[in-house]
Amino acid sequence: MDLYNFKEELMELLDNADDDVLNFFEQYFNKFSKSIINILDGSNQVTTIVNDLRLFSRLDEAIKKEIDVSEALETTIRLVKTQYTKQIKFIKNFQTNKKIVCYPSQLNQVFLNIIVNACHAIVEKQNDLVYENNGLIVISVFDNNKEIIIEFCDNGCGMTKDTISRIFEPFFTTKPMGQGTGLGMSISYGIIEKHNGSIDVESKVGEGSTITIHIPY
Repeated sequence: MDLYNFKEELMELLDNADDDVLNFFEQYFNKFSKSIINILDGSNQVTTIVNDLRLFSRLDEAIKKEIDVSEALETTIRLVKTQYTKQIKFIKNFQTNKKIVCYPSQLNQVFLNIIVNACHAIVEKQNDLVYENNGLIVISVFDNNKEIIIEFCDNGCGMTKDTISRIFEPFFTTKPMGQGTGLGMSISYGIIEKHNGSIDVESKVGEGSTITIHIPY
């Protein structure tokens, strides 16, 4: 606001100046203006990320609590998509806003593990020169009155039958040495089991994967 007020005062002083002088000033003022807009956008994004991290971690919620799964997914998606804005499109298909009783931070960890794995699978496929399609992750939430169902579909590189059979084994990973501990999906399986739920995996090499979580109300 100070900068814009300064511009108005300066323009009054330059009232009788040559057009070249006015154009020069306008050109450089616009550069400052764009920089300030970038700073404002960046600080707003930082605020959003910090708030999302606080919601995601829920460090004060080590006990069960009733939450809206769709809201939890929204937070996790925002955290992940900042790293993949140009590579992956996220589509949300939330058909219910019913709440479930759960351990919020643990459930958020499951969502994060699955979405990040989907992103890695898409990036791996995009590294193939033949790959031309845009990365896509569709996250759906619906229910059947007994349980809430969360589905994660991606068009990544997919998995072999052997990988699917071992995906929940501790320390099993398809990532190169030094990248990933192989514990993400194993921990996720344990968390869903702790919630008396189930987690299913379907995948085809070169086409993508679908992971479905069932959690009873």
